Amino acid sequence: MAEGDEVLLVRKGNIHQGETAKYVVDFEEGIGRVNFQVSWPGSDVDLIVIDPAGRRYSMAEAVAAGNGRKRGTYDILQLKNPMPGRWQVEVYGRRIAPGGESYNLRVAARDTRVQSSWEAKPLVPEAGGQFSVELQSRGGVTWKSAEVRIDRPDGSETIKTVSLGGLAAVLGGESGETVYSMRPMITGLYRVHVEAAGIMDDGSRVQRAFERTFRVAVPGRGVKRKHRIKPFIRSY
Repeated sequence: MAEGDEVLLVRKGNIHQGETAKYVVDFEEGIGRVNFQVSWPGSDVDLIVIDPAGRRYSMAEAVAAGNGRKRGTYDILQLKNPMPGRWQVEVYGRRIAPGGESYNLRVAARDTRVQSSWEAKPLVPEAGGQFSVELQSRGGVTWKSAEVRIDRPDGSETIKTVSLGGLAAVLGGESGETVYSMRPMITGLYRVHVEAAGIMDDGSRVQRAFERTFRVAVPGRGVKRKHRIKPFIRSY
């Protein structure tokens, strides 16, 4: 992830010929730049972005304007000073192999008023022990809720919405909010995906996303050290 990026949306999916997957992402006031990126192993996928006023931004338009990059396995569309509000992001299966194509979608912003980081602790939890994810932020935001998804080694999953209690990070100050806490009972690789939603002091919506794979060790093999990280996003 490029230093200074704020990850707003992270999604994975599978798409077939002619299908369109649609997502929404909220931009707060004062974002300097935003990157929309979709990547896939093969086939041909198109990225389309729609602003709150209904204007559509296609990859062809972005490439011609010098703010888009289309390659064999990824599209990147970059916008400066995007309009605040709710944007739509579409992933379209233009030429897809039989059986469908997997893809990864990420939206990241830079030069934002709200600055965030995530802390996962402990670094390597033990089976039966505690594991939590905390959101640290600055910049006049009150976090309201989070959508959480946990994928476990046995193939099971948990999807839930949690309330964040309205803890505020005032301008010039910092908040720390435990977004999710769990007690994993089996060893192996877990994946946690969190999307936090909040409100800025000017009333605009804010969202931040976090995704990480972590290993749960047998009792006695955990690593207690705290590990503060930025959400991962690949930059090309």
